Amino acid sequence: ALENGQPNNPWISLAACLVADLPLVYLAFVWHDLPVRVPVRYDINGEVERFGSRNELLGVVALMAIVAAGIVLLFHFLPRLDPKQNLKFSRNALQMIGLGTCFVLTTASFAVIRMSLTSDPQVVFNLLPIAILLFFALLGNYLTSIRPNYFAGIRTPWTLESDRVWRKTHRLGGKLMFWGSLILLPVVLLVPDGGPARMVVVAGALMICLGYTVYYSYRVFREEKKTQSQLA
Repeated sequence: ALENGQPNNPWISLAACLVADLPLVYLAFVWHDLPVRVPVRYDINGEVERFGSRNELLGVVALMAIVAAGIVLLFHFLPRLDPKQNLKFSRNALQMIGLGTCFVLTTASFAVIRMSLTSDPQVVFNLLPIAILLFFALLGNYLTSIRPNYFAGIRTPWTLESDRVWRKTHRLGGKLMFWGSLILLPVVLLVPDGGPARMVVVAGALMICLGYTVYYSYRVFREEKKTQSQLA
């Protein structure tokens, strides 16, 4: 049993598929409340650039649901493709990350539907940064459970070269993502509405976090090589 790794949890996969389909259910519920022509593109000032039909909105929401379900399936079968045969020991972590990805895409779909109902693009800027932070908190929590592989995790040239560098990088990256997201969440909520300010704050913070994690993997790798050369 140990050689086969962790079994996939069918309840996580079921929950992810249900989450992926929620926007379609919501869209069906509010379909008759939507205007015949819905706004589908805005400029940076929040002004409508183009209108489309309700069927076009349905296509966008359906496509995002298909992408979300596809990610769930990909993470389900990814351990079979791993030449290192390590991902079979990280199946539950992969499934939870897939569920988190579905949550982000579902939130984006809900925001798009609400935007079409209210003609207010601010709903996207309000909801999406919060969903992204919650996703990165979940990602940080499960990152340390992912063993070295070529498909998932913080894959830099240095983490792929050394299992020790992989472990140390994911331990630090997981902590930065988890605690950074939780600390940033109330900060983002304090950012006033009006434009993509919340998204800019979240994107900037995550880029700094990821950038430092990549640098850390390089630094640990250099230290490891220096130690090996001294012992040789």
